[in-house]
Amino acid sequence: MKFTNVDIYSEGSLLLNFNVSDLNNTSPLVLTNIDGLDVDDVQSRFYNTSFDGTKKYHDMVMTERDLVFYISLDPRFELGDDVSVLRDEFFKAISASRSSSIVIRFKDGDTVVAAIEGFVSKIDAPRFSKNMSVALHVTCDDPLFKSLDRVMYDVTTFTTVYKFSVLDSTSTATHGFKMVLRLLEPAGKLIIKPDESPYEWEFHLYPLLVDGVNSGFLGDDILTISGENNDRYVTIERSGVIYDIADTIVPGSTWPLILPSPNVNSFTIESDSHPYVWFELSYHNAHWGI
Repeated sequence: MKFTNVDIYSEGSLLLNFNVSDLNNTSPLVLTNIDGLDVDDVQSRFYNTSFDGTKKYHDMVMTERDLVFYISLDPRFELGDDVSVLRDEFFKAISASRSSSIVIRFKDGDTVVAAIEGFVSKIDAPRFSKNMSVALHVTCDDPLFKSLDRVMYDVTTFTTVYKFSVLDSTSTATHGFKMVLRLLEPAGKLIIKPDESPYEWEFHLYPLLVDGVNSGFLGDDILTISGENNDRYVTIERSGVIYDIADTIVPGSTWPLILPSPNVNSFTIESDSHPYVWFELSYHNAHWGI
């Protein structure tokens, strides 16, 4: 993945900007290298079995990602620049917002090609050295680089409401997705599984007394299933009220995922009835490294 600029944001405000493609860069802060952009210490982690209990499923994961930005300080003394002032710009990044998180955006020209969120865990800023530089360490709990904006899949390409296929030709890592449906008729259950035989995994929802009165799904319920990493939830919107129904996921269920191409991810939705209207299927592109 190609990138020409690196921007560091906090709560939507730009803190630092680096142009890594301009050989005639006259900025007092010059990014000379970044460690941690590749894949390191990938582990195979067991997370579930098939619904019939005959197969084990593993996910390839990194526990966290540590990025180190090496920045050369080149004060423009003729303009009144000072090394200590430049160092202070990095110290500000430690707690630039109440959330303490920063977002690093990798850009190709004006286009953001990937982003990752983390927090400043360490700053090395030697005081008595001829090499005036700073090493900015950022720890990212979610190690995947992701697209900044959501990919809104064209749900009009789904030939039926209860079978759908997704091809992700941009991502290099497996990721979850968000789906939003409006049910047109009552139903007691909803099951998502692969559109192939034999069915190896299933995701079951059996909602009971969602609003304290009615069991199951009702007509005009808006169902949202989000299976993205660090953002998993299931809700029903009924008569303008949103109910969290994550507790109705049947034990043993496996969250549906999208594998990058050449895989074509095909799914089937099973229910007591099939009248649905698709509102949304979306996700963030995910990358192991850049």
